[in-house]
Amino acid sequence: MIYDEDRAKVEHAVAEFQKLFTQHDGLLYEERYNLLNAFFATVPGNKQFNLRKQWALNSNYADLSFLFSIDSGSKWNAHLEREHLAILETAHATPYYFNLHSGDVAHTLLLGATGSGKSFLLNFLLESLQKYDPLTFIFDLGASYETLTRVFGGTYLNVGLKNPGFSINPFSLEPTHENLNFLY
Repeated sequence: MIYDEDRAKVEHAVAEFQKLFTQHDGLLYEERYNLLNAFFATVPGNKQFNLRKQWALNSNYADLSFLFSIDSGSKWNAHLEREHLAILETAHATPYYFNLHSGDVAHTLLLGATGSGKSFLLNFLLESLQKYDPLTFIFDLGASYETLTRVFGGTYLNVGLKNPGFSINPFSLEPTHENLNFLY
């Protein structure tokens, strides 16, 4: 839509647009009869007001087409300077090289309903993470990670009300410099 209070400026702009569109096999139409519909058709979501539909020529389809491919992730974790964490399969049956890091940050939050596979996915990710030789601590509710802990030779401590012989309360430590550094 071209608008100006000076009709001569509008006519000049229309001529320039006509010239530009003609160079690229485009077609413009100056609307004189359905002005209100043409105006409303310029507002997003009002395509029903566009009464004059002009189809693109075959030579224009390539100019208007989307060029994309399925994201394949990154085979290399630049922050760790190691290979990807895991290979997952996309909905299009292509490999996705999964990394938790975005730059130097690998904060991860996993939410889901009961039984939706959170523990399964975390077991898989924790198992995959072991190739980076991390120091791993798992605070587990429901013994979902006991088997994984034992597979890697770790120690599984059952903490909770059912095991009163073991509890964790770091705030019961004496307020020494080392203990305060540990807490904060």
